[in-house]
Amino acid sequence: MKIAFSLVISAAFAAAVAFSGAASADMSAQDRALADSAVLNFGAPEFQTRQAAVEQLVRLGPDVAPIVRKLYGETTDAEVKLRCEMVMKGIADRWGVMFDLKKSDAPIPTNLGPSKITLALRDVPLRDVLDDLARLSGNALLVPGNSVKDKLVTLEVKDATYWEAVGQLCRANSLLLTLDAATSKPAIVEPDGALDPGACAGPVAFRINSGSVSRPFRVAKTPWSRGPGIANVSYTAGIWWEDRLNISTVVLQFKQVFVAGKDILPGTPQTVAQTVTPGARTRGYAPAFLNIAGVSEGARKFDEILGVVRVSTRLGEKSVKLDDLFAAPPGLTAAAGGVSLALKGPVDRRKTNVVIPVTLKHELGDEQISFAPEAGHATFALVDPKGAKYQATVEGGRFGAKKTGRKTKQGLDETTEEADFTLRFFNVAEADGKWALVLTWPEKVDTREYPFQLKNVPVP
Repeated sequence: MKIAFSLVISAAFAAAVAFSGAASADMSAQDRALADSAVLNFGAPEFQTRQAAVEQLVRLGPDVAPIVRKLYGETTDAEVKLRCEMVMKGIADRWGVMFDLKKSDAPIPTNLGPSKITLALRDVPLRDVLDDLARLSGNALLVPGNSVKDKLVTLEVKDATYWEAVGQLCRANSLLLTLDAATSKPAIVEPDGALDPGACAGPVAFRINSGSVSRPFRVAKTPWSRGPGIANVSYTAGIWWEDRLNISTVVLQFKQVFVAGKDILPGTPQTVAQTVTPGARTRGYAPAFLNIAGVSEGARKFDEILGVVRVSTRLGEKSVKLDDLFAAPPGLTAAAGGVSLALKGPVDRRKTNVVIPVTLKHELGDEQISFAPEAGHATFALVDPKGAKYQATVEGGRFGAKKTGRKTKQGLDETTEEADFTLRFFNVAEADGKWALVLTWPEKVDTREYPFQLKNVPVP
């Protein structure tokens, strides 16, 4: 019997904090105003006011880093510098990311594995429990549904991973993890009758929402079926990740599928790699579609689905920028860190859509970061004069490599790669001034593997 798996993800996921002299473009106007107001109080005469300012900035999270770094670099006041350092330490403790005040690099997570949660709460409003989960993990707040935000719930976990704690919260209190339609963020709501087999794998969790069966043809009855024929089973699912991490790719490998005690996944395990596209920092969710082909038509359930999830996380950040983009001639080039970016042709701007042809060259050294679009490590952003960012839809990118004649520190042949890309940006607002195209990529990529298990997955 032939079993085939495929998984498709489309997602917006967390972009790295933008390190300009202003706050991250992902911050709301209200949060920017709170941050600007707080730093003004670093030199206040009252200790309580200075301390409250630090606590306010820590609550606002990693997006305030550019503001604090700029202040740290400009001030000569020892007390203000101390307050800047306290903010960064507080962000590291609460949000799980570290910043170097003297450099413009991206945040480095202090914990690259799953967050661990210990809580013992009884008859506490759901909204307060979700606040505790966010505080202890450093992840964005899960949205409580209006009908359950004041519901009294119980959660008792010890040294559980973040998603294990969320799962326990849902199971113990008849709740459901889903995507909020209004905010497009993960939410906790009342159950809606959806399928609910799910699994946790390190900093990632996924849950099957619904399914369907199609019957392309019929064959002889099999031992685990309740009728003859072959069926294709399709599921819609949701995948969540800890958004404190700057994840670039998720690779799912299905190794074994058991029906009535028999493994029906033959041959080499099926592997599907997914790219997480940078977007709003607090989303941390992707819809997924799981297809299982060649299943006996009468199968009632999959007893177990076993596999691993491989998570790659961006560490640190490098960038190269083309300035004054709309006035630049073809051939404009910028280079940094062994990477060069050049305009291949004129920029095409039509109303709210922008198309930019570019050529990218990079050296392959000891840290061989892939710049291919499907790798998810490198990203292009169009930046308006006020710092607002638009992420690119990337087309092309077939790299050709050639040796430079030099050796890396590890004794490997050093090579350069070159590729042409077409970058498309949509819904770009008008703004007077100089625009820029920024390519960012990580200094390193950390990859970790976690096993997962789905049990008793019903066939629709």
